[in-house]
Amino acid sequence: MNFDRFIGKKQLTIDGVLVSLPVPASMILDIHDVTVVLLEWGGDTPQTPEEENRNILAFDHRGRQIWRIEELPGVTLEHKAYTHISIDKNGNLLAGNSVGVDANVDLKTGKVYVAPQRPW
Repeated sequence: MNFDRFIGKKQLTIDGVLVSLPVPASMILDIHDVTVVLLEWGGDTPQTPEEENRNILAFDHRGRQIWRIEELPGVTLEHKAYTHISIDKNGNLLAGNSVGVDANVDLKTGKVYVAPQRPW
């Protein structure tokens, strides 16, 4: 895939297709022909709590949005936006937030799977 990354901007290009974002991007990853975008949160652009808490989008190679991530399950805070994304050693997408909850993300659907927390 050919792409231009515009971190901090509200647009990016994927294979020559201009993609507009609702808020600026803070991180962009390419995994298995999918472009994953972590959107900024808590900035100047008004967002609903649902938008803020589902601040990861995925696009196919034609620049079409294929999913918006689920809210992080099991976190009772009102503001539980994702703060980082990464790729694990097996090539899987991981997403986490500032309260220390990390989740595996299904790259096809945006569904979130959180491992049970240890009691200690």
